[in-house]
Amino acid sequence: MAVSMEVPIDAIKVGVRLRQDMGDVAELAESIGRYGLLHPIVIDDENNLVTGARRLLACRSLGWTTTQAKRLGSLSEAERREIELEENLRRKDLTPYERSRCRVEQADVAARILRSQAETEREADFRSESDRKSERGRPAKPDAAERVAERIGISKGGLIQAEQHVSLADHYPFMQRPDWKQYHVMEAGEYLDDLSEEDRAVVVSLASMPYTPPRDAIKFFRRMAALSPEERAEIRKLYASDDSRIRAMAEAVLCDLPPEPEPRVLAILSAVRELTRFCLEAFPDDPFTPEIADIVRRLEALAEEIRKVHSQRVAHELFAKVTRQPARLHMLPGGPDRDQN
Repeated sequence: MAVSMEVPIDAIKVGVRLRQDMGDVAELAESIGRYGLLHPIVIDDENNLVTGARRLLACRSLGWTTTQAKRLGSLSEAERREIELEENLRRKDLTPYERSRCRVEQADVAARILRSQAETEREADFRSESDRKSERGRPAKPDAAERVAERIGISKGGLIQAEQHVSLADHYPFMQRPDWKQYHVMEAGEYLDDLSEEDRAVVVSLASMPYTPPRDAIKFFRRMAALSPEERAEIRKLYASDDSRIRAMAEAVLCDLPPEPEPRVLAILSAVRELTRFCLEAFPDDPFTPEIADIVRRLEALAEEIRKVHSQRVAHELFAKVTRQPARLHMLPGGPDRDQN
């Protein structure tokens, strides 16, 4: 149980914090000076800071020598970090990337705590043979990933998505921007996986430009993935040019507005919505529900296949339209009339 008390500021041990950017401490100090410390900091029984690093800095900047604190008692390093992560996740100003990163770190800490608890239980386990036999036939315990996810309050699938989000955003820093939601990153990752390193370099360069919205960036990736290997090679050649006019031709292929949706895809997805609403959701326990669910899955797969073929056809047509300019051939390095005077 937490106990509130007044603690000397110099006696509090801060240590390494998860949050490196403390934001506007001066503004927080002004608020604390005016209204007081509305939310006390949290420490353990050895005065290690658990949460409230910004508040502590603000109090120190005001010249305070003591501050109000809640003491939680004895905590391991992993337990202190777990609480710090939980508080950070409750903050409203975290970006999607920061939130997923907190989840991943929270899972790492939870895994350490669970391993430590399991080791303690094994050391203290002196049950008789009959006790062990009585457990036979009981349901198996959930796997480690499920236990970790349960401890931090999300599903196993949600934890996997957070890990994938962080991995992709660490590899492509532009995905750490605040407007990049987790679903944007996951969709972009699917298209980037289909591209070679050379192809990715082109579209990542475009996506990394300032003020490029996620939807535009994903469009670059989708368009590049829809082109044939020969067309991608031509795009790379155009984009590598020192001439901005030639580079603009590559951008035109990748940045052009998308066509109207394929009508067959719209019709199939409409049928999927109707089947889901009036068959699957309305009759979840009906004997025909599994068969209808299988039909829905096949329809979704068919719609995706039609969409891919449609996107490829549109990309090929746009590529031909943009590059069907005789003047371009004379401007390209190695073009037919490059060395003629």
